[in-house]
Amino acid sequence: MSKPIFCCTAEDVPLAPADIKAAIKSSDTIVVTWKAPLQPNGIVTKYTVYVRGADDNSQETSKHIVGAGGRNTFDAIGLKSNRRYDFWVTASTSIGEGQSTRVVSQSTENKIPARIVSLSDRVTIPWEKDLKLQCQTVGNPIPEQHWKFGSKLLHTKQSERIRILDDGTLTISTVVSSDAGNYTCSAQNVFGTDSINYNVIVLAPPAAPLLHITSIHLTAIDLKWKANIDRGPPIQGYYLNYKREYGEWEERVIDKKADSFTLQGLWCGSRYQIYLTAFNKIGTGQPSPITTTKTKGFAPEVPAKSVLLQENTTFVVVNLDTLKSGGCPILYFVIEYQPKYQTEWILVSNNVKPSQEKFIILDLKPQTWYNIRVTAHNSAGSTFVEYTFMTRTLGGGEQTLEVDLSSYVSLFANFFLRYYPYI
Repeated sequence: MSKPIFCCTAEDVPLAPADIKAAIKSSDTIVVTWKAPLQPNGIVTKYTVYVRGADDNSQETSKHIVGAGGRNTFDAIGLKSNRRYDFWVTASTSIGEGQSTRVVSQSTENKIPARIVSLSDRVTIPWEKDLKLQCQTVGNPIPEQHWKFGSKLLHTKQSERIRILDDGTLTISTVVSSDAGNYTCSAQNVFGTDSINYNVIVLAPPAAPLLHITSIHLTAIDLKWKANIDRGPPIQGYYLNYKREYGEWEERVIDKKADSFTLQGLWCGSRYQIYLTAFNKIGTGQPSPITTTKTKGFAPEVPAKSVLLQENTTFVVVNLDTLKSGGCPILYFVIEYQPKYQTEWILVSNNVKPSQEKFIILDLKPQTWYNIRVTAHNSAGSTFVEYTFMTRTLGGGEQTLEVDLSSYVSLFANFFLRYYPYI
């Protein structure tokens, strides 16, 4: 890849200023305001305000230079009373003067109605920045001002973030997505009313999507969501975050056009936490509420002793293939045994693979009682079972009943102590 090369096209004359307005400020003064050109085609160095007496047969036009970079306003003073005047404005770059605005007319008079000098506008602002919406007024008597957000009337100290200053400017600190919308400033006195509108667009990360689960499988979860569309930049994609219980968070990136997703490759019979966030060119938005669910499947199920064990004279066969998986594949077995009256367990193996359908414990004593413990593990958990069995006799016969001789010893001892023969 080559090194980037930066270049800039040559300047040209600008387009006309985007809008213009004229209002009476006093009996001999008219204030003119305008917007900067939508396409300046370079750096605007100055504005030229043209003033012409509309009722003057001479059609004499005066020019007034206003420097760029300040407030785009000009006071035409010393005008004749009860006369109509025309105004228009041009912008200039180093190349020359551009096109002019439309011509607006305004008459001087003694009655000065309420007028808003500021111009309606569409304002785009990044989130968490501070916003100022101006509402400069003229009029005599001094007009009353009111701000509305949609249909809601705003107060001087609406909140810690939203305030109306003495000069009528509405300030919003640390803008959030919910601040986007239409703001209206109105002014009124006995001679007239006026209003302007601001359409505020907040460039913020997307709001949290609404996520829900549609179906659950052994190793997958079907998800669906609804994007919370606002006036910010379009969504560019989604981050799906999920975590198995006691595990680490993992992430999948999902296409912006998707509104559903099957989360695959999960552990069977396991509990998961899931949430979804959307992102755009500004950043990643707030996450959806965490959803907790569990994939299908259970810990293994053990059969009866007669099914699990096959006793012989010096060995026992454990039929591992008779354990049910619970829907989740068995991962491994742990097998232990002990002579019945011993306390210590003898570990035969702690990693018997499920492919080994039968497991044999050798070197047992004939006609002896043993305890056996089999533990089966899968992703849903583990299950263990303990059984007592007796090996067969040397002749291969069935096991006999176990007899506790200690009770018989006590019985015979009691009998001889109480027996008195005749002399």
